[in-house]
Amino acid sequence: MQKALLMKAALVAITFAILLLPLSMIRGIVVERAARQQAVMQDIAASSFGKQIFAGPVLSLPYAEEYEEETGVGSEKKIEKRRIDRTLRVFPATSEMNGSATVGEKHRGLFKIRTFNWLATASGDFVFDGKLNV
Repeated sequence: MQKALLMKAALVAITFAILLLPLSMIRGIVVERAARQQAVMQDIAASSFGKQIFAGPVLSLPYAEEYEEETGVGSEKKIEKRRIDRTLRVFPATSEMNGSATVGEKHRGLFKIRTFNWLATASGDFVFDGKLNV
C-alpha cells in the first residue's frame, strides 16, 4: 500500500517537472515581448514629443543688469563694466484653462500604444503695482 502511494506521488512529481519546461519557455517569450512593448512605447514617445508638462501662462521679461566693479590691487586697480542678462518670470494673479482631451492609438507591428492629445486655451490676469523687485 505504501509503495503504491509513493509511486503515485513520484509520478505526479515527474509530470509536474515535465510541465514546468514548456512553462519556462513561455515565460521567456512573455518577458521578451514585454521588453519589446516598452521599447516600442519609448520609441513612439521619442518620435512624438515625449513627456510634456504644462505650467500655465507665465510672463517673461528679459532685462540686463549693468554695474561697475573694481579689480586689482593698489596702482593696478581697474574699473570694469559688467553686464548680466537675466529674465524675470511673473506668474498671473488668476488663471483659467479650458480644453478637451482625446485618446488615440499608434501601432508598431503587434504593439498598440495609447496617445493623448490635449487642445486647450489658457489665459491669466497679471497685476502690477508699479514695484517690481528684481
